[in-house]
Amino acid sequence: MLVDSLVADPEPEPGRTRAYLEVVSGETVRLGRLVDDYLTFARLERGAMAYDFQPTAPETVVEVAVRSVRPRFAAPGCDLRTEVAGGLPRVLADAPSLTTALLNLLENAHKYTGPHKRIVLAVDRCGERVRFSVTDNGIGFDPAQRDHIFGKFHRLDGPGGTAGTVTGAGLGLHIVRSIVEAHGGEVEVESTPGRGSRFALVVPAVPDEPPGPLGPSGARPTPKNRPSR
Repeated sequence: MLVDSLVADPEPEPGRTRAYLEVVSGETVRLGRLVDDYLTFARLERGAMAYDFQPTAPETVVEVAVRSVRPRFAAPGCDLRTEVAGGLPRVLADAPSLTTALLNLLENAHKYTGPHKRIVLAVDRCGERVRFSVTDNGIGFDPAQRDHIFGKFHRLDGPGGTAGTVTGAGLGLHIVRSIVEAHGGEVEVESTPGRGSRFALVVPAVPDEPPGPLGPSGARPTPKNRPSR
C-alpha cells in the first residue's frame, strides 16, 4: 500500500517518502525473519537440519549477528551494547545456526521492550563453556511461564497481555533451544515482570589441544576437523 502510494504520487514529498520507505524496510526485514523461522522450524521438525560443526571464534558469531540487526537497532531510542570478554576459547559450532539462535534472542529483546530499549549482548567464559547472553529492559514475564516459553507457537505474555500486540509466529525460542541442544549446550533464562529478561546460550568450548609432535617444518600439525553430527 505504501509503495503504491509513492508510485501514484507524481511529486512525492521527500520527508513522507523517507518515512514510507523506512516502514517498508522494517516490514521487509520482519517478513524475512519470519520466513527464516518457518524454514528452520520445518527442517527441525523433519530432522533435516544439517549441522557442520567446526571450531569457531565466538567473536565471529557476535560480529555477524550484530551486523544483521544494526540497521534497525541503530534507530533512535535503541541502545545496543556488546561486551565480549578477552581470551575466549573457540566453540565447536555450526556458525550459521548458532548465529540464527543469537539473532532470535536479539529480535525478542527488541520486540519485547518499550520505546527506550537497552539491550546488552555479552560473551564470557563459563568454566569449560562459552556463554552468549542477551539482556534487555523489556516487559519480562511471569516465572510461571518459564516451562512454556520454549514451546511451539508460544508467545510471551507480559504485563497487560502484551503478546497480543507483538508480531511473530512464536517459534523463536523453540528454534533457539533446538539449536543449542544440538550443540550440546543449554539455554539459561532469568526474568522479572516489568523489569526485563536475560537469555543466554551456553555451549561447550573446544577442549585445549594437548601438545603434539612437531612436523617437518617445526610447526605442529593441524588437527583434523571433527566429524559433523
